[in-house]
Amino acid sequence: MKILMLIDRMESGGAETHVEALADALCADGDRVEVFSAGGRIADRLARRGIAQWKISPVRRSPWRFLLVRRMLKKLVERGDYDILHAHTRTMALLMRGLAGRGKKIGSVVTVHAAFGNFLWLSRLAFRSERVIAVSEDLRKRGIEAFGIPAESISVIPNGIDSNVFCPSQEIVGHQTVLFVSRLDEDCALGAELLCKIAPRLIWKFPDLRISVVGGGNALDRIKALAENVNRECRKMVGRDVIMMLGGVEDMASLYREHRIFVGASRAAMEAAVCGCAVILCGNEGRGGVLTLGRLLTDVDNLCSRGEALPNDAWLERELRFLLENERRTAHLAEIGRAWVQKHRGIGEVARQTRRVYETLCGAEGETV
Repeated sequence: MKILMLIDRMESGGAETHVEALADALCADGDRVEVFSAGGRIADRLARRGIAQWKISPVRRSPWRFLLVRRMLKKLVERGDYDILHAHTRTMALLMRGLAGRGKKIGSVVTVHAAFGNFLWLSRLAFRSERVIAVSEDLRKRGIEAFGIPAESISVIPNGIDSNVFCPSQEIVGHQTVLFVSRLDEDCALGAELLCKIAPRLIWKFPDLRISVVGGGNALDRIKALAENVNRECRKMVGRDVIMMLGGVEDMASLYREHRIFVGASRAAMEAAVCGCAVILCGNEGRGGVLTLGRLLTDVDNLCSRGEALPNDAWLERELRFLLENERRTAHLAEIGRAWVQKHRGIGEVARQTRRVYETLCGAEGETV
């Protein structure tokens, strides 16, 4: 089966790393996968592994740019002999409308990766595909209620993690090491901001504390300034910086393995858990707290904590103290999270479920039915 994945940009992010893992897994099972995007570090990694990349300039909000990219995509589809077009953003779903789907020889699939609150009309148009995949149960319900997706055409398939890539360290890692990973846009940077706020209070009790912040975006300069102010204060107390701003990181698996506690949400939380970190679910969509087996068993939002109260500095300080004060408890919770993610979010099973969706649209020889 020949599949074209479509996504805005392959630089960083949960949807992007999901596409990377899914493409690798499908290719390992004998499918042929290509990616249509504006490129980026993840696209370059896939290209080095032999997965073809069709690179475009970003569409942004220009209607003329949209039409130009659509013409490029149409030409690619006409000569590409694809069985499936699989879009992972609303923009790409709109671009492929009319090129695949009902009445065409190519099946169309769209994955909903986020709870879009703006431009609901855009989502309604974008998600009118033959089959829709939601990465969590709450997004499936939202797709039906807010976007008008027929219930029979939407499936829940969570993000998948490659546990051969993301795995624990064999070396002893310092207990008081905290990692935050997210896009550092204004709608995603709350956890980093709160860590900056509470670091001076934590350093008195935990003098070995080290906090790493990964990500880039429109809030990066603001968070950098906060971190520098905190580090200036911490240098007076302990003689060193406490918060390290790392920007974009190529090898995230190695970085997870260098830390024992993770603060964040969604796919990054799963990657951190399978690498052996105890996890505190904390993001701009809500606070889920320390990740326990009970929280995992009732997960309906892909570890995003959507709908929960927003985190604040007092709450995050309390959750961190709970882990920092007891190394054995932290190690136990980390093992629970690692085992669950490895069993229930493995990329192999996620790829098999995704391929079954493709097969509902294609016959044995790839002909759309």
